[in-house]
Amino acid sequence: MAAATLLAGYVGVEVGPGLKRWATDVLVPHRARLMEDSFLGPADILRYLSDGEPMRRFVAGTLREAAARGGPVVALGNSLGGIILVETLAAPDAPRPDLLVTVGSQSSLLMTIGALGALDASGARAPFQPWLNVYDPRDFLAFVAQPVWPDEPGIRDLEVDSGEGFPDSHGATYLSRPELYEAIRDHPVVVSTA
Repeated sequence: MAAATLLAGYVGVEVGPGLKRWATDVLVPHRARLMEDSFLGPADILRYLSDGEPMRRFVAGTLREAAARGGPVVALGNSLGGIILVETLAAPDAPRPDLLVTVGSQSSLLMTIGALGALDASGARAPFQPWLNVYDPRDFLAFVAQPVWPDEPGIRDLEVDSGEGFPDSHGATYLSRPELYEAIRDHPVVVSTA
């Protein structure tokens, strides 16, 4: 109920004790399913944040293999994949793809609250650049990046509005948007290395 109270307060609605009791009575029989559905996505992120080093090593190795084949390397990650890429590429010995693309990512939010070990909230280290961060304003799990690092010219946010409600706006709709592929294709770094 704390989340409902916070949401109600945020939108300016008064939640009285009667409404809280009623909502609790309605939701208690569905507690297990609600908790399972609510924590499936966050559980993956929490698991990664608690021990993400093996995944970062795997991603770094994959990027090195791609670079060895020649041609432009675009590292694209959706949601948690974007978080993993941002952290992987923040390491001093990280591979250097030609372009980082995150879609529907929480990287900037996690950095501002100090939840990314590779990029702390002090801003002492800038993220990898060039970085194209794609977000849908209807996606509650997608955050802009450029305002978090306003002095970094290599970070660009691209808004794509799927018209979908949440959580559908957080899914694969990003990968079906022509704007995403046009922005990658036309990015100066990709064009100059192709």
